[in-house]
Amino acid sequence: MTERRTFHAVDDLIRSVEAIATETPRLVADARAAIKAAIAGGADPYLLADVLADGIAACIVGNVPRELEAGAAMSALRLSNGCLLELGII
Repeated sequence: MTERRTFHAVDDLIRSVEAIATETPRLVADARAAIKAAIAGGADPYLLADVLADGIAACIVGNVPRELEAGAAMSALRLSNGCLLELGII
């Protein structure tokens, strides 16, 4: 009979990753709802744009490898530009 070795640290890491993966969609949905509520509540559009830009920058810095940050930032700018064009704002 083959003995199965257990690696508690690996098991703990897997559980942590699974918990984060499960929670992430809910956190994104909550952020989306908060942004929509701020818009509906008459939030200052310049302040809201600043908060969103800060969130985008923090997301890139916190989640993208350093060597890919510039490309990720350019992609975020293209997405924003595309949305604004689609809405006829620019």
